[in-house]
Amino acid sequence: MLSKCLEWLKRDEFKREIKDVLHPVMELLMESLKPYLLYGVAFIFLNFILLLSIFLLMMRKKNVA
Repeated sequence: MLSKCLEWLKRDEFKREIKDVLHPVMELLMESLKPYLLYGVAFIFLNFILLLSIFLLMMRKKNVA
């Protein structure tokens, strides 16, 4: 029984059907999450810029003193 199920899961037709069913769901999910992903990337970029500027200020202060 298990071998028949595994054999059925390995068929290309089954894989194509799963892709066809899940594609609209994934598109809808990505479309609804896109603003949050953009906010996340913007936050990470701003965080990197702030940390880099703090690091540069600390290095400048260390060289002056």
